[in-house]
Amino acid sequence: MTGSRSPSDALSELDPRARLRVRAGGLIAAIVAALALAFAGGEIRRGLFDVYQDVTPAEATSSRVHVVLIDSSSLARIGGWPWSRFEMANLTRAIASRGAAAIGFDLLFTEPDRLTLSRFKDYYPELPPGVADALSGLQSPDARFANEIGRSPVVLARLGLTESAGDAVAGGEAPLPPDARFQGKVPAGLADYRFVVANLPILEGSALGRGLVNGPPDRDGVIREVPLAARVQGALTPSLSLELVRAAEGVDDITLEGGPGPLTAVRVGAHRIPAEPDGRFRLRFRDVAL
Repeated sequence: MTGSRSPSDALSELDPRARLRVRAGGLIAAIVAALALAFAGGEIRRGLFDVYQDVTPAEATSSRVHVVLIDSSSLARIGGWPWSRFEMANLTRAIASRGAAAIGFDLLFTEPDRLTLSRFKDYYPELPPGVADALSGLQSPDARFANEIGRSPVVLARLGLTESAGDAVAGGEAPLPPDARFQGKVPAGLADYRFVVANLPILEGSALGRGLVNGPPDRDGVIREVPLAARVQGALTPSLSLELVRAAEGVDDITLEGGPGPLTAVRVGAHRIPAEPDGRFRLRFRDVAL
């Protein structure tokens, strides 16, 4: 009966020079493969990363994070989207009452609520003057929402743009600067946005923090990386997720690690997030039953 032999047994039968050539050949092949992977096109690297995600999906690391979905049953009960800011104020109050350390809206509230009562006199010019004046004096939905934002640990979203858009503002009209203070060397390849889409000033001024929701997809439409921070009109600004962690931790500083070399990680409070040299974070996905 013939038994199997391990590679080390086979190598032991070769003379020293032959063993050296085999080992050198294996080392050279490994180096060539590593270089090919390093200089491979983005499509190849993305494909390998997708395979890696399928083979080793991310495990749940925290039970503290919850996503509030606006689902079909919510729309059936409250009405079609967008909801009035009165409803958004009620939603904020309900989430805060459950002890949320930070509440993030990945929505942009760029325009006044269409249900503002002061506009009713424009819709109904036949209203008696006393009724019109009474409606105009009532609190607006945006003011009600701003009050709830001010009472709760709310972080609002912003969107950075490289080119102007209808609701974007330029440098001379910059909204409130970010509250986060960055420590450490800023990486050279950080995304830089000249324009920003922000929320109504009454809402921005009431929020605990503001963060970017930029996450440009790859060529195949899949988002695999998101910037942890970017320059917006010259100001270093955290992502919405990073700003939510900072707000929940109750700290002011976000530390960029890497020293004089490329960025390696971002630290906020007790959390350390590995980062790409240009400040992006590679997402690890996990199947979640909804």
